[in-house]
Amino acid sequence: MEFGPDGALYLIEYGDTWGVNQNARLVRIDYVAGNRLPWWWLRPENNIGRQPLAVTLSSRGTFDRDASDELKYDGA
Repeated sequence: MEFGPDGALYLIEYGDTWGVNQNARLVRIDYVAGNRLPWWWLRPENNIGRQPLAVTLSSRGTFDRDASDELKYDGA
């Protein structure tokens, strides 16, 4: 285990055995005070055509990790 310069804790998990194995990994653990940031997606729905092109963006798939919070979008 070691803290990185970004403040995260890094942990090496060796897995079931020493050497090459499928479940060895490097884990990053971040401390987040308060609410977590939402997981967001922004996808263009019609992005092919000649200029000038009016593109519609979709946020389908966006969700809040703290389910009790309401998400609000501001296009400004």
